[in-house]
This record gives sequence, C-alpha cells and structure tokens, in this order.
Amino acid sequence: MDEAGAVGNQIFTVFIAKPKNQSDNYVKEFPIPVVAYQQQTAIIKIVNQILEAKAADLDADTADLEKEIDERVYALYNLAEKEIAIVEKAIQ
Repeated sequence: MDEAGAVGNQIFTVFIAKPKNQSDNYVKEFPIPVVAYQQQTAIIKIVNQILEAKAADLDADTADLEKEIDERVYALYNLAEKEIAIVEKAIQ
C-alpha cells in the first residue's frame, strides 16, 4: 500500500468489486473530495506507520491503523452510519 492507495481504501474497493460492466459507470461517477493538506498529511502519516510496521514484521497487526484511515475517509465523504455499514458489509 502506498500513500495514495490508502485514501479511499475501503470505499473504492466497493466500487471496484462490482462486475466489469457496472464498474466503469461507478468509477466514472466516483466523487473525489477536495482534501485539505492537513488531512492529507494525517492520513499519509498513518500509512507510513503501517508501512514501517509491515517492513519490520509482515505479520504486524495494523488493523487499528487501517481502521483509523477508514474512519478518516468516511469523514471526508461525510458518510452516515448506514452508509458506512453498507461499505463495510460490501468489503467483507
């Protein structure tokens, strides 16, 4: 996972997981929020923590850090709890 790959991690997965004939439409309509530099650097910092942990130990548990990224991305998209539940159910 690189810095750019972390942003929208789970949300984008939902759109990519659609069948090929549907995926193109979802990607074309996929909104990319304008993100303040401070928000970007906060997410990048978490991604770097994950990368460092995995570099030291491939089996390192980074679930809490990944969840923090997910929560920040949900906030960027102003997702309601019901929408978050839909995203999380779709990626399981």
